[in-house]
Amino acid sequence: MNYEVGKVSFMKFKKKYSHETYVDMCPRTFGVMVFAQSGKKSKQKASTTLQQADSLFLIREWSSAVQIYEAVLKREPNNSLAWNRLGFSYHNLSNYDKAISSYLKSLEYKPNTAMELIVQWRLGRVYSLKNENEKAFQSLDAAVQ
Repeated sequence: MNYEVGKVSFMKFKKKYSHETYVDMCPRTFGVMVFAQSGKKSKQKASTTLQQADSLFLIREWSSAVQIYEAVLKREPNNSLAWNRLGFSYHNLSNYDKAISSYLKSLEYKPNTAMELIVQWRLGRVYSLKNENEKAFQSLDAAVQ
């Protein structure tokens, strides 16, 4: 399948990079960010499941994505990107407590700087939705530092 993300097709990213590539929306520029990770997956099944979760994420099938991300995270508990996307899926399902928990897990596993900005920004949004304004400001401040 070929999903459109902004003006750039997801399949073009797959062709351009010889290693696994992740695409995520950047809240700051409202554009697309690409997170590339080199290295091979030790288990083909784990990689396939992560790709399935990412596909569901990109087409906004939040409930289905949650189920698969949770399975992936049982095998790969230190996958910061998967925790971030699980949190965003919960966020879109209005399950804010689980979203916060997932975002905090993502930060715990030290994501790269660009992804940390996204996680902090999303965490601030969820805290704001829960009327936890002090925590929201703390997260947003962390995102811009």
